Amino acid sequence: MAIDMKITKLKVFGDSTLIILQTVDEWKTRDAKLIPYHDYLEELVTEFNEISFDYLSRYHNQFDDALATLSSMLQVTNRLEIEPLKIEVLTRPAYCMALIEEPDGK
Repeated sequence: MAIDMKITKLKVFGDSTLIILQTVDEWKTRDAKLIPYHDYLEELVTEFNEISFDYLSRYHNQFDDALATLSSMLQVTNRLEIEPLKIEVLTRPAYCMALIEEPDGK
């Protein structure tokens, strides 16, 4: 998508140290299943004037994981329109209380 949008500078974040280090050639890709992906990535990199790959720990990636989970739950149709999603960041932990029975007995 970035190539189609004619983006020239790209910063890529990943939460796998192994993949990031293999991508920046600090570690060698040895898994035979991953080598074709690595080769294809090397072709894609040439499409950008500037590109970087940075590790982002899973702890700092919780929000992205939540959005990915939400998006995977959508069934996309041709003319799908989605209302804006309001997200509130809490400054304190949120708690949940499970009820076994409602006060009115229902």
